[in-house]
Amino acid sequence: AKKPPNIELVFVDLCAGEPLRKALAARKIDTRDFYRAINADAELAQQYARAKSDGMDAIADDAIAIAD
Repeated sequence: AKKPPNIELVFVDLCAGEPLRKALAARKIDTRDFYRAINADAELAQQYARAKSDGMDAIADDAIAIAD
């Protein structure tokens, strides 16, 4: 599968806690193309997993800040 342009920027958005669909829409990347690319490339899959994990941390930090 062809790597979508700007896919790295999607990972940056995910790290900040943005939802995947919103990040993909902002970069004009089709959801199916995104998943095809990460399923075909182990390095992209690792980057995606790290970005999701970092994004969950960012969301948790925001929730704690709101609660405080």
